[in-house]
Amino acid sequence: MLLFQGKLLPKLEFEALKELEEPYLRYLEEIENKVSIYLSHRIDPIKIRRLACAGAGFVFGFYSFAMIGMTADEMETSVQPLRRVFVRSLCAFLGR
Repeated sequence: MLLFQGKLLPKLEFEALKELEEPYLRYLEEIENKVSIYLSHRIDPIKIRRLACAGAGFVFGFYSFAMIGMTADEMETSVQPLRRVFVRSLCAFLGR
């Protein structure tokens, strides 16, 4: 019984993870498509994927915590300096 569970559980976990990852991967592809039109064609697609991950992480991370205890005005004023630093960091990452 344990051997059966030991072989079946990783397979089920893999299938469940794949199902959960698909919408997020589509979301990243959409970000990549939107950003790519503004970037040089010489930039490695891996860098564009990393940029998409960084952007998604920044937005989700900031707004997840901001929604807990900030007003809309506080969110706007708090994100401004972060946005500037984030853009500068992305430009450096992309070699601009």
